[in-house]
Parts: sequence; C-alpha cells; structure tokens
Amino acid sequence: MDGGYVANNPTLLALIDATVARGVSRGDIRILSVGTGSYPEKYPGNVLFQALPRINSVDLIQMQFDANSNVISRIFELTSKDIARVRVNEAFNRPDLGTSLFESDPKKLETIRGLGRASFGRFELEISNLLV
Repeated sequence: MDGGYVANNPTLLALIDATVARGVSRGDIRILSVGTGSYPEKYPGNVLFQALPRINSVDLIQMQFDANSNVISRIFELTSKDIARVRVNEAFNRPDLGTSLFESDPKKLETIRGLGRASFGRFELEISNLLV
C-alpha cells in the first residue's frame, strides 16, 4: 500500500513482490485495487498557488508526474492481464468537485467520500466474485 508518491501504482510492486520475491503462482493472486478517484483540478485561493501553474518548471514537473503515472498504469495493465483483478477508481468531472491536496471544505470532502462509497458499491458484485 502506498499513497502514490513513491509508487504511482503500488499494485504493480505488490505483484512483483508476490511473484518474484515470494514465488506465488499468478493463478493464486487476486487484486483489488482501490484508487482515490479523479476530480477536476482546483488551485487554492492563494495568489501564489494560482501563479504556480504558469511557471514552466511547475508545468514540467506536473507533466512528468502525469506521464510517469500513465506509463506505470499501462505497464501494469499489460503485465497483469492473466490475473483476476478489479479496479475501483472512477472519474468525477463535475466542476463543483474541483479539488486539490489543500482542500479543506468539510462539505466537499464529505461529498467526495460519499461518491467513493457509492463507487465501491457499484463494483460490489465484481469484488464479491473476485474474493470467492
């Protein structure tokens, strides 16, 4: 388990640990991958934070993080097709859900938490079938 900072896809590392380090058969592995969801990006009201995305180095760093995350996710997809898995990670593109790591509005955070709970519920049958 990882928050995504060190391992943008901790499931890939867990799969490698299981199969290589521990010798677990791929047929004996079940993966339930729970993401944080995807929301529109919103910068805090602070003028400094609003200016940051306009700085080329910040844009470059953000692009590198995004590219790394996308590549790692694609590698996982290509190398784990034979493993039973369910990924819960929906996109919520409503403008009112725009958020960042600096989010502090309790109502918005509760709304996001509720969306995550509902998202998990939509996958409940798949998850049940995975874990039997």
